[in-house]
Amino acid sequence: MDHRYPPAIYPKSLSAERFEEAATAGTRIDRGQKYAELAQAFIAQFPIGTQLTTDQLDAFFAEQGCYALPENSPKDSDAWMALLQRRHHWKTNLNKAAMHPRRHEETDGTYVVDRLKGETLEVRPPYMALAETKLPQQIASLITTKHRQLKYLIHSQDWTALPAYEKVFAQMLFNDIELYKKSLEVHSKGLEDKFIEFQTRIRASIEAGEIVPVNSALRRLTQGITPPSQSSETLGDSAESFC
Repeated sequence: MDHRYPPAIYPKSLSAERFEEAATAGTRIDRGQKYAELAQAFIAQFPIGTQLTTDQLDAFFAEQGCYALPENSPKDSDAWMALLQRRHHWKTNLNKAAMHPRRHEETDGTYVVDRLKGETLEVRPPYMALAETKLPQQIASLITTKHRQLKYLIHSQDWTALPAYEKVFAQMLFNDIELYKKSLEVHSKGLEDKFIEFQTRIRASIEAGEIVPVNSALRRLTQGITPPSQSSETLGDSAESFC
């Protein structure tokens, strides 16, 4: 039996081989293939951990023949607006190639180019990009904003002008937001606890010599493990509470 995949993390009916197939399902073998050389050229010039400006990124793409820079045009010109679209296109495809599983065969491994702040970008390993994603904050902000808008309406004079059925609908919507918030907190906490359990098992196997990392990916995965009771913030903690 392949002990890399304990029975606890996949159904009994799913073999280790099928588990690997399921984990990579939907990953096209040729995804980002035409940009593979571009991804290798980029990481050679900007190793993981490098911070660069959008101007440097534009210069790199220009050197690679991806697009030309409208150097004699002002930054608010149509030419520069078009460049923003081209930069987005090439950066998206660069990241597709950089994140493809075939890059595990390269010594540099996978990476992603993320915006750090303003016009500054950073070349990050995938685990860091995932850990620092703004999605949870964006969801929390959305929930808080919609709740605040409804609460303001309910306490305004306009509330009395609403037909009875609209008031009922608004109250139902208010309750749905509350339910959605609680559901997200429960599911997020469950996913985080499972991930920490997985990290802990992998680290224990590495320390016991049962798993020998080929590169730094596994060690990075197991860095900074925080006990579940200390690691999670509820949506109420990351945004204004509904109460």
